[in-house]
Amino acid sequence: MKRIETKKIALASLFCALSVIICIIGCVFDMADLAATAAASVTVALAGIELRGKYPYLIYAVTGTLLFLLFPTSTVTLYFILFFGYYPIIRGMLMKLPKLLSMILKFAVFNAAIVAIFFLMKKLLLFEDAETSEAWLIPALWIVANIFFAVFDFSLNIFMMAYVKVFRQKWGIDKFMLH
Repeated sequence: MKRIETKKIALASLFCALSVIICIIGCVFDMADLAATAAASVTVALAGIELRGKYPYLIYAVTGTLLFLLFPTSTVTLYFILFFGYYPIIRGMLMKLPKLLSMILKFAVFNAAIVAIFFLMKKLLLFEDAETSEAWLIPALWIVANIFFAVFDFSLNIFMMAYVKVFRQKWGIDKFMLH
């Protein structure tokens, strides 16, 4: 029993390190902040499959804490803590619901996170209010963000299915037996 728990802790630590490294890349290359944060969330999703239980929550908490300590005002930190870090955990729960209800709740969670991120960025980065000539920008960004989320959710779903059905067996992970 202790050996399995030790393997889980070691794998969770690797997932945390990988998440932080991916997010640091997003901090260094400012244009890659959303992509890096989305990629870092995959480690939480993989932990949900491989480790289950408390480990995805711990990976989210440790990665979010490290990012906050290293980059407190970075957009990558905000994105990870306020949405991408916990979304794979919530997604796993929502996938058990009927499909339409699941999609509605996913978009509700995403849009609540977008509002929180917007207001925090406005306070932290001291954004000025948009002038009337730029008033169209916020609704346009909201539409683009929802399209990005739909693509992200679809891509995450495809990746997770491919991981479970193809990669685990091909890489021998199914024989590694962590459970």
